[in-house]
Amino acid sequence: MGGLIFMVRNAMCVGLDVDKRTSEDRLMVRVGKLQYEHLLNQRGSTKMDFTGHEMRGFLFIQS
Repeated sequence: MGGLIFMVRNAMCVGLDVDKRTSEDRLMVRVGKLQYEHLLNQRGSTKMDFTGHEMRGFLFIQS
């Protein structure tokens, strides 16, 4: 990962990243598994998939 992250209790909670496909900045957030499905349907939200598979509980937010 090549972004800036903020951690709480040794776990990522929020960060900044650059989308390699579009070169646009995006926010990475930990939303938890309970809110994940609901927030995934909001405008600007996409699945976080650094490793090639979906990381449930985490979202990318783009403006």
